[in-house]
Amino acid sequence: MSAKNIEPSSVDFTNIVKRYRSKHGAVTAVEGFTLSVRPGELVSFLGPSGCGKTTTLRMIAGFEEITEGELLISGQRMNDIEPHRRPISMVFQSYALFPHLSVRDNVAFGLKLRKESGQKIRSLVDTAMETMNIGQYADRAPHELSGGQQQRVALARAIVTEPRVLLFDEPLSNLDAKLRVKMRTEIRRIQQDLGITAIFVTHDQEEAMSISDRIVVMRAGKIEQVGTPEDIYEEPVNQFVADFIGSSNLFDVRHPRLSSGGGGAVVRLFGQDVSVPIAGSRWEEGAAGKALLRPERVRVHSEGAEVGGQITAPGRVTRYQYFGDHTRLECETAEGAVKARLYGQSRHWKVGEGCLIAFEPQDIRLIKAS
Repeated sequence: MSAKNIEPSSVDFTNIVKRYRSKHGAVTAVEGFTLSVRPGELVSFLGPSGCGKTTTLRMIAGFEEITEGELLISGQRMNDIEPHRRPISMVFQSYALFPHLSVRDNVAFGLKLRKESGQKIRSLVDTAMETMNIGQYADRAPHELSGGQQQRVALARAIVTEPRVLLFDEPLSNLDAKLRVKMRTEIRRIQQDLGITAIFVTHDQEEAMSISDRIVVMRAGKIEQVGTPEDIYEEPVNQFVADFIGSSNLFDVRHPRLSSGGGGAVVRLFGQDVSVPIAGSRWEEGAAGKALLRPERVRVHSEGAEVGGQITAPGRVTRYQYFGDHTRLECETAEGAVKARLYGQSRHWKVGEGCLIAFEPQDIRLIKAS
């Protein structure tokens, strides 16, 4: 099984809407979802529970009907195509393996439904199992495998039919932390080796950051932001995205003044006027905003230290946590609590100890308040 066997497809959503009817009236689960996924791209849908990410995935698979809008795969309209006729495969959170079938027969299931020849089935199944390194388990039942091994079987079953689009519905949530990291690396490797288009649903921001070409951040059925992991983390468009992706320090900014050159603003922070970039879309004069400062951009010095060229503020340590490769501090300041993540610093800080926080003005981003 190789990239030349699988033709990656584009996936285009245009104003997709999903409504459910209940005794209390219509409930909108997804609204105005518009997105173009490029051939061979891995895109993650990321957001809290109930944001509509799995519902959107199920509409691609054909398990949920589309209320409004249009879904295209390689330019072909999918709205009314039955699930088994769509050029997709799906890896489920529960693995969905057949308990009465061997690993080999689980992997071969989709090919048998397509009535492929016995020789072709054997060849494709052997290649898929070799790709996922599960050939030694071919005659075992699913209950005889570990969670990671079952996940590999589910992935082999998904790729053996040579789909144009591969869908993942939170496939790693049942695994322990170390195995999740290993399996997400494997999924990314397989996806890139095959050159297949993939859409990955998760609520785990670290998972999405590590595996994706682009991330779609969703909230309440709508898209908040689409971008590369770097875009989403460094230039979040609003408070929700900034707070959902990674850890954040967010300070109130009531009346930012736009810079004459555009693209920046002057904000009052820690008693000083600071020129900062504006993240995301165009800013409106007088709009409510937040100043975003990531914890790893904060430096913490001893109380009374002389620090030049940076914004500084005195504080007091209220939390100290040691993680081996880094230390996390929380310091109370006049602007409120400030979180810091310090790497390569072995000093032990005591709770209650005075300190001086410092950061570069260019590390601040002005974002829209939620």
